[in-house]
Amino acid sequence: MNVTLFCAISADGFIATSERNSEWISMEVDAPIWEAEIKKRGCIIVGSKAFYQYLDDVYPFPEVQNIVITSQTDRENKWDNVTFVEPDASKALSVAESLGFPEVLLVGGAKTNGLFLKSGKVNGIILDIHPLLLGSGIKVFEDTDSRMINLQKLSSQELSEGHTLLHYKVV
Repeated sequence: MNVTLFCAISADGFIATSERNSEWISMEVDAPIWEAEIKKRGCIIVGSKAFYQYLDDVYPFPEVQNIVITSQTDRENKWDNVTFVEPDASKALSVAESLGFPEVLLVGGAKTNGLFLKSGKVNGIILDIHPLLLGSGIKVFEDTDSRMINLQKLSSQELSEGHTLLHYKVV
């Protein structure tokens, strides 16, 4: 199973402010790339905090499978394209495979990103780096072990508005 993480981040490595605000993310620059990556895979994995924070605005993402990581798997599910899975990377990927998806896009948040990285399931990382410093906030990964993980750069692309898109393979 191929698992690629996609994150829009500040130049100092944050995905949101401490108050969970990510309004600084550029819809003009980020959205088309992010949406293309999602549609390419047909399946996303998202944490419940991110899912419910952006409910009806972003999630559930239409026309793709949304796998939501949550400790409350008994939540009412009123969507055909949403599956709630307990915080276990292997189980989430088994659900994706059982639904016919050979690859998924991991779209956050930090706790879910950390869960997948710690489990060794992340194969690739795409970072959309924004030209701003938040100073503090929510990092890309939460609750990871302290081991070093090497990355191999596959590509880098200068985008408009000073953004840089980096694509890495986890080695």
